[in-house]
Amino acid sequence: MVDSNSESTNELVSSWQLTRTGCGGMPAVIEAACEKANQKFLDFLTAGISNPKTREAYAGDVQQFLEWCDQKRLALADIAPVYVAIYLRVLQNPRDKGGAECSKAAAKRKLKAIRMMFDYFVACELIPLNPATSLRVQTIPQKAWRR
Repeated sequence: MVDSNSESTNELVSSWQLTRTGCGGMPAVIEAACEKANQKFLDFLTAGISNPKTREAYAGDVQQFLEWCDQKRLALADIAPVYVAIYLRVLQNPRDKGGAECSKAAAKRKLKAIRMMFDYFVACELIPLNPATSLRVQTIPQKAWRR
């Protein structure tokens, strides 16, 4: 039996961990998955990344990706390599084409953060395979932007 005091302690610890990571809040995709996913997401950001600046950057990167997944109505279990690849392409597309116009270096960092998160989830047995393992950031030629 879990008492209300331990539940409020868990909520306090989770809130403190989110604040410490620089994450704005628990992403809806993670929240909807299961309680274990909530805890493992916090563990990934706090225990999995020791450098505070890297932790803050990666927290923002994975949160941005997970918000995109939520907008596309993807559940954690539904995220496949094709969706991660589409997301990377959107990141690199110019703003006038609906993209974020990220540099190749920024897209690589975001992919690394996403890959690390999914590696952690595979190790914790939340998901069977990492959907970002085989992906690479491609250079998008300027000509492609004008189409």
